Amino acid sequence: MSPLSSGAIGRLTFAVDPISVHFIAFTVVIWLAVTLYSVGWFGGASKRFLLPALAALGAVLGVFLADDLLTLFLFFEVLALLGFLLVRQGEGARGASIRYFWTMLVGGLSSWQASSCTQPERTRRRRFSWCWASG
Repeated sequence: MSPLSSGAIGRLTFAVDPISVHFIAFTVVIWLAVTLYSVGWFGGASKRFLLPALAALGAVLGVFLADDLLTLFLFFEVLALLGFLLVRQGEGARGASIRYFWTMLVGGLSSWQASSCTQPERTRRRRFSWCWASG
């Protein structure tokens, strides 16, 4: 299926297709509800929460609009870093946020290696000599 619209910003490429539109609409509605609820939950500390939450929404939208593997990976890792900041908001959440950060970092790098190994044409071009599929 060809995208409805596509474009590039530097080396990052984005595309909009019907499935992306549905995911984006659903995510924005849920994110709005969560943000409104969190303002009451956090009280006066909600200002510390709102900026990372808004940036995380942007990263999620970047994941949904990614047109290539590099763009998807970069936005996923940005989302992981912002998630670290969001998890750290609660009291006593320092250990949980550190575990979350390392889990997301290892998961993201493993995903990158696995996807680069399963795409030989991209692997040869970028010369990943450590990849078993590059031979």
